[in-house]
Amino acid sequence: MEKEKKLERWSEYISELFDDDRKEDLTLQGIPEGPEIMREEVENTIKNMKTGKATGPDMISTEMMQALDAFDRVRHEDIITILQQLNIDGKDLRIIKNIYWEQKAAVRVKEETSNFQNIKRGVRQGCVLSPDLFSLYSEMIMRQIEEMEGLKIGGHNINNIRYADDTVLTADSEEKLQELLNKVVEESKNKGLELNSKKTESMIITRKTSIPKCEIKIEENTIKQANSFKYLGTQITSDGRNHQEIKSRIAQAKASFQQMKSIMTNIKISIVVRKRLLETLIETVLLYGCEAWTFDERMKSSLKATEMWFLRRIMRIP
Repeated sequence: MEKEKKLERWSEYISELFDDDRKEDLTLQGIPEGPEIMREEVENTIKNMKTGKATGPDMISTEMMQALDAFDRVRHEDIITILQQLNIDGKDLRIIKNIYWEQKAAVRVKEETSNFQNIKRGVRQGCVLSPDLFSLYSEMIMRQIEEMEGLKIGGHNINNIRYADDTVLTADSEEKLQELLNKVVEESKNKGLELNSKKTESMIITRKTSIPKCEIKIEENTIKQANSFKYLGTQITSDGRNHQEIKSRIAQAKASFQQMKSIMTNIKISIVVRKRLLETLIETVLLYGCEAWTFDERMKSSLKATEMWFLRRIMRIP
């Protein structure tokens, strides 16, 4: 395929990918003005930025984020409407509106560049605002299920657990879970988002030896029923126990120890310092998420044995 045709095809693809029935302009009226941004706030933000990241033209290092598929589906008009409902400062609202209404994109093939196309949906890749805007967007969806039944924990109704775009729906029956999922699918569609049935799984947590069958669907597609899955770095299993998670944590902690073996077993470093390093660098890996663990004697024995394994090695005892 000739270079010109490639550029033309890429230009068509971008136009289709980010096309939406967005208004050409959006007039903002009756919005309050917030206080001026203080110099101290800017200085504090720069000081707290993570180092070791790729820099922009201003050579100031910032943390970059990897845009996910869902981030490309966000409707710009819905973002502005949500921000208005939350009484966001008028000046900030205009800045965000101008950023999104004026953005364009093109594709470069070697030295040639395609025609620029308007980006009419999606949050900006690499923008520090993008995670917050997407969180607000998804928050509006999840608020529609607040009153629906989930699990009763400590007198509270818990029907969802969320962190960024990682969401877990919880219910005490298959029927209630299906109702929750149907509502989320419906509200997501209204906001231009789609749930990927291939990346969505169901799981029953039970003490029964035989795990019941659970057929949960996203529209016509039955989602996979899993016996375990990882959520925020923690292994959750259908029996509600933590044996697999603790086994995984022990393996990860030992791997971390081996990476630092030359320091941990160095007799030139005092034993007090090495024990402190063990507590701060290795035990934090071992005990990640332990606040949610349920223990039995077998698990306690495994953790105690692991602790002794570390101590014997830093003290160079065979």
